[in-house]
Amino acid sequence: MRDVLASMTPERAWQSLRAIANRPFVKSVSVLAGGAAFAQALAILVLPVLTRLYSPDEFGVLGVFASSLGIFSVAACLRFEIAIPIPERDDEALQILFLAIVGALTAFAGIALVSLVGMRAIQARLESPLPEFFYWLLPVGVLGASLYNALLYWTTRKKNFSLIARTRLWQSSGASAIQVGLGVACLGPLGLVFGQLFNSLGGLLSFSRELFRAEPNLWSKVSWQEMKRLFGVYRAFPLFSTWEALVNGASLHLPILFLVALVGDTEVGFLFLALKLTQIPSTLIGAAIGQVYLTEAPLAQREGRLGEFNLRVIGGILKTGVGPLLFAGLLAPNVLHVVLGDEYDRVGHLVVWLLPLAITQLIVAPVSMCLHVLKKTGVALSLQIFGLILRCWAVMFPFWGLDAVECYAITGWVFYSLYLVVVLFQASPKIAWVAKELRAGIAITVFWGFLATLTIFLLGYFGPTLFKNTIELNV
Repeated sequence: MRDVLASMTPERAWQSLRAIANRPFVKSVSVLAGGAAFAQALAILVLPVLTRLYSPDEFGVLGVFASSLGIFSVAACLRFEIAIPIPERDDEALQILFLAIVGALTAFAGIALVSLVGMRAIQARLESPLPEFFYWLLPVGVLGASLYNALLYWTTRKKNFSLIARTRLWQSSGASAIQVGLGVACLGPLGLVFGQLFNSLGGLLSFSRELFRAEPNLWSKVSWQEMKRLFGVYRAFPLFSTWEALVNGASLHLPILFLVALVGDTEVGFLFLALKLTQIPSTLIGAAIGQVYLTEAPLAQREGRLGEFNLRVIGGILKTGVGPLLFAGLLAPNVLHVVLGDEYDRVGHLVVWLLPLAITQLIVAPVSMCLHVLKKTGVALSLQIFGLILRCWAVMFPFWGLDAVECYAITGWVFYSLYLVVVLFQASPKIAWVAKELRAGIAITVFWGFLATLTIFLLGYFGPTLFKNTIELNV
């Protein structure tokens, strides 16, 4: 080891870094993460403005809308969208895209019927009734989000990662402008919901334009006979993965809908903002890695190196994403009440509770598709059912003297930890690989935790007043 370190001159170190940066997987992730970084930076910069234009109750309405979209949109395409990158031939992938579009249109019709017919009955059961526009816009949001997801996977298959990066920047800037503009116009939660809708509809427009440019005679290529054949080939996705996605979405978002009925919009508004902040690394790094992972994992599985590939991905996340998330999360109670306003002091405390959940979710989310690559959709479905039951039970029957939101955070961490263990076991990595790939990442994470602890101590020692006067935002 000493000889190796002695021979590592600056020139050789630079050559090694360039070699790593030029790897296709790393370059693709870098493009996606770069676009997501700009989008997230814009969203973070505008958040202190939004918290001064909208009340916690109004963020609660947005939280319910986003949670409802999260439950229904992930399964609307019958999960054919995640099968789009799998076929070797583009013509087969295009027919699977058509299957996803048919599923999205069918889901839109069904949700619109249920939402509008059942509006009065739903309102009567809520602690704080939702605005009427919620029920009209929900089906539109589900259609837009599901079609956006389908075209996102098609764009991922074509490895047009620069388009994905540009689209995310366009979505974030457009949504922020809409929310700020309608907030200034005092339109209440409608402004937040319209911004949320633009996230999917704006991205759908960008991807559709590129698809029709590359396939000018797109609709002439629809083949119902081929679609029927491929439905049979990939029937595991609608039969198993759809239910898994629906259950997964329900385990993430259904407890939030329960909280609306139990405690009202304000607490849900705080939770929504805390989740939004803690999920920034998942959006920035995890989603980028996950999209590239799905294009690389099938090849790794065919070559018998999927277990090693999973560990490399997890090790990379530990080195780059977990540490900064830990640092920011531990500082949240000292910072967020200043940045967002004193009215949102509760958000910082919820961020700390959600931190273990956010870290495990960041690690697991990109490699969770491993079960689909291995065609273990039944295992994934069983895990999601367990997660749904566990988290809903925690919200309805809090334990250890904690409130429902804190129990939601704890059980979420338990679920994602179990999911990580199962993914690693199914891919059968060697013990030597585990030690090699994770050792450096864990050491870096511990360093970030120490740095956060030192920073908190210094802030407490020198006084919160100096800190507040330094970073206070005048809006």
